[in-house]
Amino acid sequence: MDPSGDEEPSSAIVPTRPFAAREYRAPERARPYEVPPGVEFNGDLLRQVRMARGLSLIQLSERTRIGVRHLENLEGDRYEQLPVAVYLRGMLMSLARELGLDGLRVSKSYLTFVEAHLAKAKG
Repeated sequence: MDPSGDEEPSSAIVPTRPFAAREYRAPERARPYEVPPGVEFNGDLLRQVRMARGLSLIQLSERTRIGVRHLENLEGDRYEQLPVAVYLRGMLMSLARELGLDGLRVSKSYLTFVEAHLAKAKG
């Protein structure tokens, strides 16, 4: 450095690689799966939709935060092993959202099966 202090410091920032703009891509959401009107949602139909989406139970469990055991019970229509209706409704809504289905339709339809089965088992 010059003792007079007239020299400008050479501390310019030099890019190590040229700037390239990146295109933002939103996370992919499942497109709505068309289920004909009037069709009731049971475990088998939910399994078919999941498989059509190309999702394994583990992938679906990670995306929805629903345990694999609960998903297996849902798809297997093992109503006795499912949680109470309040929790089940939330699980069905989350599952439907991830599969691109109407959450209200799925939960109402599936819960109808659950209620009918439990009423039949009691009486």
